[in-house]
Amino acid sequence: MRNTIDPQRLAAIDKICEERYYVKKPDGTLETWDDLCVRVGTVLEPQAPFNSTPDYTKEKLISCLKNRELMFGSPTLMNAGARLGMLSSCFIFQVKDDLEDIFDVVKKSGLTFKH
Repeated sequence: MRNTIDPQRLAAIDKICEERYYVKKPDGTLETWDDLCVRVGTVLEPQAPFNSTPDYTKEKLISCLKNRELMFGSPTLMNAGARLGMLSSCFIFQVKDDLEDIFDVVKKSGLTFKH
């Protein structure tokens, strides 16, 4: 599928990835699209019970990412493999209409984002 993307559009996509999502490797160079796919695919390696499905493997996930058949949101692309590894930017907490519960949720929120 990657080969069907217009080269000019592909260059623009790679530029955006370079500015926002590629991380520096230990040798100081910037990762490539394939490096990003391996990083994200490795972190999101299918876990049980999904890993019992032969068609759902880390290699298949990486291949789908490399071919741009599948794409994750920005938090996943930026943070997979990072120190904190926060793969989502949205958390929903149910809050009851009483002061004790409100402060319990404030505490849960603080613990979620403390790092």
